[in-house]
Amino acid sequence: MSELDYKIGYLIGISFSDASINFDNYNQGWRFDLQCCDKEMVNFIQICFNDIFQRKLIIRKIKRIKEHYKDVYQISTYISKIKDFFVIKNINNKERKRGFVAAIFDAEGYSCLRPRRSLLILIKMTNLEILNTTGLFIREVSNKTLDFSLRDVTYKRNPRWKKIYELYIKGEKLKKDNFFSIFDTKIARKRKGYSNV
Repeated sequence: MSELDYKIGYLIGISFSDASINFDNYNQGWRFDLQCCDKEMVNFIQICFNDIFQRKLIIRKIKRIKEHYKDVYQISTYISKIKDFFVIKNINNKERKRGFVAAIFDAEGYSCLRPRRSLLILIKMTNLEILNTTGLFIREVSNKTLDFSLRDVTYKRNPRWKKIYELYIKGEKLKKDNFFSIFDTKIARKRKGYSNV
């Protein structure tokens, strides 16, 4: 059951980050939509839907007009009958929390190696409540070997922009293998310390 619980947590986490859940007025139904540049994430979401709901999704590849932009992968499916699945209260055990954190990091996270090989792991979002929940899950699942702090990093140039918050992951045992082995994130380039896109 632990592997399925991880997938449940991952799918719910994605619904609070890169994916959107909206009501389609034309077809009168709730729809799950995901667009991202990382094929690993989309492939795993496809597996999650299949294993949890026995629903096979089709991945669409969208070519960007400008050559230097990455291609985008898209998944879309109606979820009216399963909409209540995508709520935080369903993250009710450690495996689901582990999957949730992995999804939030894959969608919004960043890692890099600083001088002297120390690791920096950050997650940025506009949703402070979800970011704080992610931090609490990190603390719990790591048995408090990892902790977090939050700060407001909103750009001040335009007061109409949404507030942006940053979760900074810290801990004496914060090593590259430590965080990523616990949470088993799916996007390879982010595990190597490349910048978020």
